[in-house]
Amino acid sequence: LPYLSGESLHSYRICIQAILLDKPKVATANLSKYLELLRSHQNRPAKCLTIMWALGQAGFADLTEGLKVWLGIMLPVLGIKSLSPYAISYLDRLLMMHPNLSKGFGIIGPKDFFPLLDFAFMPNNSLSSSLQEQLRQLYPRLKVLAFGANPETSLHTYFPSFLSRTMPSCPSDMKKEVRLGGGQDQKEQT
Repeated sequence: LPYLSGESLHSYRICIQAILLDKPKVATANLSKYLELLRSHQNRPAKCLTIMWALGQAGFADLTEGLKVWLGIMLPVLGIKSLSPYAISYLDRLLMMHPNLSKGFGIIGPKDFFPLLDFAFMPNNSLSSSLQEQLRQLYPRLKVLAFGANPETSLHTYFPSFLSRTMPSCPSDMKKEVRLGGGQDQKEQT
């Protein structure tokens, strides 16, 4: 947001919140354009965080739109050290504000789910150990969102990617998760 030095941004923030509370789809209409903008300012974390905050306001009104923002804007920059804490924190708040996950079924597909699995369970990735642990805490709910109300009908689309992760070098926590194949424990979380 362009502003004069010393000028308060509170009125801009309130307007953004009001617009996205009423029309959350405004934020997700051009996610690829916003991701390009984010990447072009990658070396300016304050601008990136402002963009992420503004778009993220959509999620507080609508879980589906919030997940779209997270997957389209925040997941692609999850490996950037200065942006990762906000991305994980936003996801945590989003899932806390919307305990009924059924409204988000079908938003996370295999192409988004497996990078999340890797970030959560693979050691030596670009997340700090504390952020990785936070993501692991969120993982069961992300799994519920990915597999939906009837995992038995959706797991076949995930199986090939689970299978490709069954290497001998796979970390033990990841092996456990892969062996469970996503598990059937999500019914209790819906």
